[in-house]
Amino acid sequence: MAEAFISEKQDAKAISEYRTVLQLKPDLPGIHAALGEALIRSGKLPEALLEFKAELQLQPYSASAHMNAGRALLMLGRDDDAEKMLKAAIDMDRPPLETWLLLGKLDVRGGNFRAAIVELTHFTSLEKNNSTDYYLMAIAYRALGEKDQMNHALARYKATSEDAKERSLAQRELKPV
Repeated sequence: MAEAFISEKQDAKAISEYRTVLQLKPDLPGIHAALGEALIRSGKLPEALLEFKAELQLQPYSASAHMNAGRALLMLGRDDDAEKMLKAAIDMDRPPLETWLLLGKLDVRGGNFRAAIVELTHFTSLEKNNSTDYYLMAIAYRALGEKDQMNHALARYKATSEDAKERSLAQRELKPV
């Protein structure tokens, strides 16, 4: 039932459903992570972090739980802890692609521009339609004084942003009335 609420963007109801499930089966894998994701969307970052940590107690090799814990820590401004979690996710088998984007974001924020470019380049090699990564790359290249690369990243950012707008409009036009 909680998944239905998530698909309808009713996070408060999903959170309630996940908590009910956890009262019945607190060791059920995946539920803490799903609850954590809903809590992040609701802006309840400290609670989300606790749920991802609970998930990691059940599934210590979950790259997704590491990544999402890293995301929550990054959003809380706990950059050192976020970096540890995100790097742990990278060390796992098949880390979520977004882990590279989050690491790039963390490195741009921390002034580690060369590392950010490496991580964001890896992300863009696999995810072609995300404008955030190109924007972050432009910031990193600008900080390094690499004007040509900055301009190229900005051009890709603008192109992917426009593509995203067009896809969004097309999706709205295809929705049933």
